Amino acid sequence: MTNLPSGGDRVITYYVINPQNYVLTPSATFASSPGPNQGSDYSIEQDASDRTVLRLTLNDSYLQPLDSTGTEISPTVSITEPNSGRDFGSYSVPLRANSAPDGVKSPVVLRSGSSPETYILCFNMPDATKANGDIETISVDGNSFNRTYTVDMQNGTISGTGTIHTTKSADWQPVVNGAADFIGDEINRFVGIDTGIPLSGDTVSFTVTTYDSYGLSTSVEAGATASKLELPTSNPPSGSILQVGDSVTIRHPASSGVNRTLDVRVTDGDSSNVNIHTGNPDVTVTFNDPGTYTLSAVAKMTGAANSEEVTFTYTVKAAAVYVSASGDDSNPGTETKPVATLQQAVQLLGDAKFTEGEIVVTGTVATEEVIISTLNGTTGSVTTLTVRGSAAGATLKNNTGRVFTIGTGGELTLGKT
Repeated sequence: MTNLPSGGDRVITYYVINPQNYVLTPSATFASSPGPNQGSDYSIEQDASDRTVLRLTLNDSYLQPLDSTGTEISPTVSITEPNSGRDFGSYSVPLRANSAPDGVKSPVVLRSGSSPETYILCFNMPDATKANGDIETISVDGNSFNRTYTVDMQNGTISGTGTIHTTKSADWQPVVNGAADFIGDEINRFVGIDTGIPLSGDTVSFTVTTYDSYGLSTSVEAGATASKLELPTSNPPSGSILQVGDSVTIRHPASSGVNRTLDVRVTDGDSSNVNIHTGNPDVTVTFNDPGTYTLSAVAKMTGAANSEEVTFTYTVKAAAVYVSASGDDSNPGTETKPVATLQQAVQLLGDAKFTEGEIVVTGTVATEEVIISTLNGTTGSVTTLTVRGSAAGATLKNNTGRVFTIGTGGELTLGKT
C-alpha cells in the first residue's frame, strides 16, 4: 500500500484509452469512513485539452487529520460516458494517509570533556505533531556504533542500550576549536548519546534515522573530526649513548592545553621488565642500570585525539671509574674523587653488578693482576672491560707480573681519551 503524505494537495493522475475522444464523467468513492466530501475535500475531472487524462486531487485539509493514523483511503474511480451511459469501468489505488516522519533536529557530535574523552551524539527529537505521532524507533549507525532505540514521542525521549542523557552537560564541547556546537534546546526533547568511542583524529560520522510504524523513514547526518596531537619528542634524541645515572626527558607536543599528559612505557632488553611512567606534561626517565632501553610514548590532552605512539631507543653504559695514584680507595671513583687502585675500580663496577665497565687511569698506578673472565675472576660480574688513559697520560705498573689475564668469555679494550 502506498503512503500518501500530507503537507499539500496531492494529485493522482489516471491515463485512460479514449480513441473516440469522449467527454467522460469520472466519480470517486473512498475506503475511509466517513469518506471525503467532493468539493471541500477532493475534486476529480477530465483534462480539458487531453481527454485521456483524469485527475483526482485530494486536498491537504482532508489528508492532515488522517496522517499517521493508519487510515486507508484507497480511492476507487469510476468512469462513464454521459451521452450513451456507457460504463468504462472502475479503478482502485491502495493508499494510506501517512507522511514520512521528520528527522531529528540540530544533530551534532561533541566531545565529553572528561577523561577518557569520547564522542557524544546530540540532537533534539522531532516535534510531537500529528504526522510524527507514529514514530516508533530511532537508529544510530556509524563508526562501528549500531544501535536502535525505542521512541516515546509524547515525552520526546528514547530508551535503549548505553548511556542516554536528557539534558546537555556543560562539560560537552565542540570537538575542535571552531567546530559546530549544539544549537538546539538543551533541555526539552534533548537526547545525548555517549557513543563510548574514544576521541581520535579520524572523521566520525553517524546516520540518525527515524522510523514510523509503516516503514517510512528519514535520515540525517552528524559528524566531526578531532585534531590529533603531534608526536612527543625526546631530549637527548633517540639513539643516544648514555651513562648510568643519565636521564631522558620526553616532552609533550602541546605547549598549552587542559590535562596535558604523557604515558611512557619503558622496556629494557628483557621485554618482561616494563615500567609505566605518567607525567603532566612531561616525563623524565633516569637510567640506573646499563642496557638497551626502549621508551614508547603517547601524548594525551583534553579536546584532542591521542597522538600516535612513538618509540625512542637508548644504549646505557656504566659510568667510568677514575683511578689515580693520588686517589683514595675510599672515594666513589669519580673524576674529581678517583680511587687509588685498579682493583678497587673493578670492585666498584662489580658491586654495581655491571657486565660492562670502563676505567680511566691518570698518571702511574701500581696494580695487581686482574682476571677478566665469565668464570670466577676478580672482576666479578664484569666480563667486558675498557681501560683508557686520561688526556694527561697513564701507566699501569705491576712489578710482580701480569696486569690483566683474560679468561674464557672475557674482553679487554685498551685505549686513550
